[in-house]
Amino acid sequence: MLSQDEKRKLKKNAALYARMPVQLQIDTSNQHYSQIQNQKALIILGEQAPYRYLANFHPQGYAMFMEGLELHELASLLYTDFQVLSHVYQKATEALDMANQSAKAYLNKEIKYRDLKDVLFHYVYQTNLPLVLKAIEEGAVENAMGIEYPETWNALMYARQAIILAFMKENHNHHDTSFLMDKIIKEIMAICTYGYRFKLNDSIVYLPRYLHQHFTEIRKLAIKGRLQTHNTTERLEIAQMILQLCSPIMEETVKEIIDTIQNGSKISGISNSLFSQMSSEIAVQFQKSTSNDTQPQETPTKYKMNLSDEEFAMGGSEITVKVKVSGEYTAADPVLEYNFDEDFTQGTAKDSAGENDAALSDGAVYVQDDSYGQVLYLDGDSGDSMGGHDSYLSFPEGFFDGMDSMTISMDVNEVSRTGNYFTFAIGQDRNDYFFLKTEPTTLKLAITTNTWSGEQVATASGAYPNNSRTWMNIKLVVTPDRISMYRNGELIAEQNVTVSMSDLGEDLKAYLGKSFYEEDMYFRGFFDNVKVYDFAMGSDEVARVYQQEEADRIEMLGDVQRAADTFEIPNADNVKGNITLPSEKDGVNIAWTSSDDNVITSTEVNGKPAGVVTRGESDQKVTLTAVFSNDGQDSVTKTYEVTVK
Repeated sequence: MLSQDEKRKLKKNAALYARMPVQLQIDTSNQHYSQIQNQKALIILGEQAPYRYLANFHPQGYAMFMEGLELHELASLLYTDFQVLSHVYQKATEALDMANQSAKAYLNKEIKYRDLKDVLFHYVYQTNLPLVLKAIEEGAVENAMGIEYPETWNALMYARQAIILAFMKENHNHHDTSFLMDKIIKEIMAICTYGYRFKLNDSIVYLPRYLHQHFTEIRKLAIKGRLQTHNTTERLEIAQMILQLCSPIMEETVKEIIDTIQNGSKISGISNSLFSQMSSEIAVQFQKSTSNDTQPQETPTKYKMNLSDEEFAMGGSEITVKVKVSGEYTAADPVLEYNFDEDFTQGTAKDSAGENDAALSDGAVYVQDDSYGQVLYLDGDSGDSMGGHDSYLSFPEGFFDGMDSMTISMDVNEVSRTGNYFTFAIGQDRNDYFFLKTEPTTLKLAITTNTWSGEQVATASGAYPNNSRTWMNIKLVVTPDRISMYRNGELIAEQNVTVSMSDLGEDLKAYLGKSFYEEDMYFRGFFDNVKVYDFAMGSDEVARVYQQEEADRIEMLGDVQRAADTFEIPNADNVKGNITLPSEKDGVNIAWTSSDDNVITSTEVNGKPAGVVTRGESDQKVTLTAVFSNDGQDSVTKTYEVTVK
């Protein structure tokens, strides 16, 4: 149940976002809906409503779910034309009455089969229309609320994701074809709200199987209704087009209803079953409302469609739902992460979050840093007499395609001093790109589809912050209409833009250290903890994530077990020269002993550090023992079998 503070927050939201006087009524039911009468609004919010969808919630998650439901209703009050909804609902009611009358007339042999069939088809169409319309409406108003009031997005999407998750947990058996239209509508409702963002290959089973020739078009219409319509009337037209594509299934439903009538059942039982979808666990319950006396706002449509035809249908069976609760950082998981902690392999950097490994060019190597442990070093340009190899890291091609809303995070230590270079870049070529440049006293973020002259720039410059040869965490937050740059958790620059990531094209390339201008230099510097999140963080979340990352980094540096697990002796089975036996790694002390100090020394001898090798006439095997220790932690002992050739 909600605490008094949580209830006060909901009442504050009602006052903040409503365009008319609102009465918020919190009761013990499982209902949630809104209605308007005489320029006054009522929102009913039942404290049992979340449990219609999921059985258990973290306490903070429960409060966020309730806030999401309330914000959804507030969005409806802002953007929904209740006159249109009421008209559609009334038509459905009339169709139900006509179906009942015609069924009785048919049983009494007062009308013919063909006449009954026409009435029932109209009935099936009219009773499903409000379901599809309401689902599109919900998706559109939530999207609009998030665009106009970005601070509401987390709670809105938390609630919507929980509803979709409940749908995904249901049994989806495409072999059950009884009253198939009910099942088809349920899947359409999932797509219309938020389901198209998830990989629902195991959950959307009826649409691609029984309407395969229209599935792609239905999906496009559903997404268009959510993202590109301006009002309820436009969304009604979309709903009507979707249902027209469902005609083959509706005709089969008509036959089923007639079979039921002929077998002696009452049509009212069937109608109740169909109408039960109005309280389904995919769409928020449809409620009849009196007409509003004020004109609703148009829904903003800043987002652009960028999903391929195959993306939804062929997205795979794995399902990932982010659960983002205030104060719970662990839910914000990256979709890509290069932490450079693995053993160095020439040419490859491992993705610890998935399978999107990066390619490393010559001159891209792992080195040890006192403050960050093992990091990536790019040795820079080959033409500046500093011994560089034109080094860079390359992300998998196409990884950033269509990522119009995302957060990119990296720890970077700039060594390059002057000149033209990109620290990080995404794009096609010198005309279409997005890039970050870190200089000693300037940080620059830009996006363009018209080369350098068309760059839309967010920049921070001046004597402070001094970025030269200093580790800093940079987070780049991207939305379809804004780019923002954060340094160590603080917003330092942002810019409204008219170019989105989708506008850069497909099969996008992305680099650390490499520019899209061939004449530019290659960046020289260090990187660590490169992460990509598939959502745009808000300022509070950026700060919270940064603080947690810093705490994790400091804790990691002194962790004895981690130091022991990650330390290896290269080519231990084929040693032909001196080896490095450090006395410290990442803040952890290391004490060495050797089974034969005459072959490999374990301590400093005559001013020479441990690890001096004396080769013999034949192979010699030596056991090196390392004790890793740090104050306040249990020590860890690890042995290394070494063969000196």
